[in-house]
Amino acid sequence: MSEPYNPDPAEIRRVKQETEERLLAIPGVNIVALGGKTTGGRETGELVIQVWVDVKRPLEDIPPEERIPAEIDGVKTDVYVGGDIVLVVDPPKGGLVRDGSMDDYRPRPALVGGVKCQAEGGPGEGTLGCFVSDPADVSIAYGLTNQHVFRLTGITDPNTKMGQPSNSSSTCCNDIIGTYGGGSRIVTPQDGTARDEALIKLLPGTQFLAQVAEIGYISGSKTVLDTEVHDPANPYLVRKRGARTRLTGGKVISVQGSTAANPDNLIIVEPSDNPGRGPGEPLFFDAEGDSGSVLIRTVREGVEDKHYVVGLVYARSSTRAELLAKGVPASSLPPLPADGIERVKGYVLPIAKILKRFADIENVDVVVSTASALDQVHTVPGGTTVAVPEEMAARLAGDPAFVGGTGGDGRVRAPLARSWYAQGRPPDELLAAFRAQLAATAVGRQLLAFWDTHQDELLRLVRTDRRVTIAWHRGGGAAVLQYLLRMITRPELVLPETIDGVPVLDCAHRFADVLAARGGTALATDLEPLRAAVPDIGGRTLAEIMIALGAVPEEAGHA
Repeated sequence: MSEPYNPDPAEIRRVKQETEERLLAIPGVNIVALGGKTTGGRETGELVIQVWVDVKRPLEDIPPEERIPAEIDGVKTDVYVGGDIVLVVDPPKGGLVRDGSMDDYRPRPALVGGVKCQAEGGPGEGTLGCFVSDPADVSIAYGLTNQHVFRLTGITDPNTKMGQPSNSSSTCCNDIIGTYGGGSRIVTPQDGTARDEALIKLLPGTQFLAQVAEIGYISGSKTVLDTEVHDPANPYLVRKRGARTRLTGGKVISVQGSTAANPDNLIIVEPSDNPGRGPGEPLFFDAEGDSGSVLIRTVREGVEDKHYVVGLVYARSSTRAELLAKGVPASSLPPLPADGIERVKGYVLPIAKILKRFADIENVDVVVSTASALDQVHTVPGGTTVAVPEEMAARLAGDPAFVGGTGGDGRVRAPLARSWYAQGRPPDELLAAFRAQLAATAVGRQLLAFWDTHQDELLRLVRTDRRVTIAWHRGGGAAVLQYLLRMITRPELVLPETIDGVPVLDCAHRFADVLAARGGTALATDLEPLRAAVPDIGGRTLAEIMIALGAVPEEAGHA
């Protein structure tokens, strides 16, 4: 009769640390970790050293020096197939999951975690996981994502912009939320990821909530212990919310995963079943587009659930189809479980190590941003604002979606270079319909052609030429544009007749004078026919503006 297996967890850790270098030197070994043991498809509840390999080979085919012993110094081992790294930035090129869409959820006025983000010039789309803050002031905050969402390799320019949900930065529809604030991606020779985290330095004035979409507010961070992940009767359940697969759940099956020159830096998650999975489809915990989402552990404390960040999702394992495409023999793949579901593992970096690296390498001391209730809004200090024209002040102050406020001079003020409304820009379908309405009129076509031809120059002038910037804001251009965008979703609104006492058309002509003087010859030439063609749109609803531009009134179209 065999003796019961019950080594002290500290002894198991010691044996792992002393033997992992030798185990990782064996060809085909990818990861050495701690977790539960599985025998004959059944979890035994024993804490063991897990060895993750490319393929399982028959014992007779393995040289004696490459064999993994069943036990090392009284500590059991278990061999798993996996450990290959597939980054989960941007949608895959087909065939991996049924729905290739990304979630364009755009929380405003306050950002939340678990939503899509996209870097300027970056490799693709990822997820803004959560926020991290100065320990003494939660409002001094950064967004947290993966470095490979910014750049796959090399050093990232600190001026690189990050947007949510897109990297659009036009004057009317600016999605930029911040710039690169630190981090890096370091990959070891055996594809072990030593580092893959990045900070998003949020723009001054940005509002955010210390919560993750569909999960709730964050109460702090936790470290997953090896003693918590081996008992099948009490699994360590976790969730994540990513821009691609949205809300998914799973259980932690491995911790303290080590790769070459990269000790104790990996958590492995096995996904729970998802009602949205189709017959025969792989079951993903995370997929391309979920990079940067955070791993959440929910704990019942008293009468409410508390949500803690335990890690940063960055990769997944290969599917069986991908392994076969790489030339791995089908006979070398492990059999599917009894339910026939292929479970694609998720790879996660521990949050405690991430925060320590930010402190040690970037000298940025931060903790996970927390809240004590839902919808506690924090504002990053130092946001620049502009005074709102008097004719619009009362209307804006009464709009519940307006995100401005009252300045020390008593005037209503609005954010500079960001949307003035909680919903941000109008939905894409309404913007497309508005553009189609413009294109149906002669004057509208002139306006669209002018914008399409000179868009880059116009944006550059407004952003970088001081005279143009001042004329745009003080002359009412920004105010009129923001109000027109609001009118697309609220057609009952009426544009004021004047801006700071000046008729709207005169404001437009004054701004055109500045553009003609500061822009190129082609820009000035193309402005002239617009001066004569564009009517005064002050004092009109959006429908009346379209009629003034030449649209046929709806009732006339049915006569």
